Amino acid sequence: MAPLLARANEIEELAAEVERERFELRRLRERLTICRRDIANLIEIALEEGVAGNWDSIHEQYRRLVASVPRVATVAAIEPIAEQMEMLREEISNLLEVRVNAQNLSGNRDQTERHIQKTNPESTQELEAGSGNEPGAKPSSGNRPRYDPIKPFPLGR
Repeated sequence: MAPLLARANEIEELAAEVERERFELRRLRERLTICRRDIANLIEIALEEGVAGNWDSIHEQYRRLVASVPRVATVAAIEPIAEQMEMLREEISNLLEVRVNAQNLSGNRDQTERHIQKTNPESTQELEAGSGNEPGAKPSSGNRPRYDPIKPFPLGR
């Protein structure tokens, strides 16, 4: 037991290192899984929406990256794959963003209609619509609560 006690600090440091590596590997696997899901969803959306682009090539690149993930992985093996996946996700996102921006810039009938708003910039009052205080609004007795006149009660002597 004496040799183990002498190396106790060294063994604790090695155990802590193994634990850090496990944590890092778990974090990388999560990052890779999320990225894989994102890419698959983005490719599916792009194909459904008919976004212009070489989606077969992008899908093939994605499949190659997925196939390159080793079954028994280490941090050193997964980290470059995760980075490549994230770059591919960014590339796809940029392609879709360009499409969305192009749609927003293209004119259509609904977007070019004029919005007519009646305002009086010199008005100092801010009135709520339907409050009955608008200029030209007619007082309505239907909006006021009805009260019965107060009846006198006889007080005993």
